[in-house]
Amino acid sequence: MDPYCCSGGSARGWMKAGFYVVGVDNRPQPNYIGHEFHQADAIEFIKARGHEFDAILASPPCQFHSNLNAYNHKDYPDLIAPTREAIESVGVPYVIENVEAAAVALKDPIMLCGTMFAGLKVYRHRLFEAGGGFTLTAPAHPKHEALCTRNGYLPTPERPFMSIHGGKHSKAWLEAAKEAMGMPWVGRNSDVKTGIREICEAIPPAYTEHIGHQLMAHLRGDVPAPPVKTLTAVPLFEELPMAPSASAPFGAPPAWTRVVVERAGGQCECAGQCGQHKTAGRCPLRHGGRHKKRDVVLVLAPKKHGLPVHVAARLPDAELAAWCLGCLTKAEKLAAPPA
Repeated sequence: MDPYCCSGGSARGWMKAGFYVVGVDNRPQPNYIGHEFHQADAIEFIKARGHEFDAILASPPCQFHSNLNAYNHKDYPDLIAPTREAIESVGVPYVIENVEAAAVALKDPIMLCGTMFAGLKVYRHRLFEAGGGFTLTAPAHPKHEALCTRNGYLPTPERPFMSIHGGKHSKAWLEAAKEAMGMPWVGRNSDVKTGIREICEAIPPAYTEHIGHQLMAHLRGDVPAPPVKTLTAVPLFEELPMAPSASAPFGAPPAWTRVVVERAGGQCECAGQCGQHKTAGRCPLRHGGRHKKRDVVLVLAPKKHGLPVHVAARLPDAELAAWCLGCLTKAEKLAAPPA
């Protein structure tokens, strides 16, 4: 079952892995690529018919957790936990997919990135939680430039990887995005606006094909279920560097996400403790940006410096802060007692 299916990026991957795929969505989906489509509430459909399926991959709407929702000013429900509860009530293996900021709501997810799969030209970091006796592994994550948040650009030889976000895009952008995601059918029966919405809500079929082969082997008993790969070793963008501190680093979700993403909004929270800001107020550097020809990477460390590791590790979120490495290094030097 493919609940919250939209046009079927997930479905195509499952089909390539050998599954018969049934999509469920509360809106009409004329471009759905799976074998069957049912217009229904996904959670109610899971409760009523989930026992008929070998497995379920659910992609609850990401707006509740997405950082981009800050610009929409709308209230969206958090459907991850209700979806998990519905699936667990029918007792089949499952996978739940969502955006990186949903790490706080997912259980031991792996992360997939377009650079892990030949032919894709998107980063499109997405998290996948597995359950019901099924576990997942991810391919190696090649190093790449920081995720680009700039919207609407077309790929070039110098920047071949696209940023796939919602917005006002052109038909040329849609065609390029379809190729970059490996989804040529998107928008085939609809206008450009609908096609853009579909591609922006999709995940590349290569992701679910990778997962589908592992799930098929698990269902057939071909190989032992692989060990769980947690996000602790693969944080949100790149492997976060060790903060140069006796009381740090902290860097992986969920604490990193709660503080750096949700509270700090991806911006360094140093307010002058480093003594190096050229302007008054908060440090302007943002995670994923550039500063002095280097990518900005925020780490999580205590607001109070010089704490032993065993003390720092137990601090609540209110006593932790998002730091760029430059501010953290300078602030710790200034706070250190004289030799």
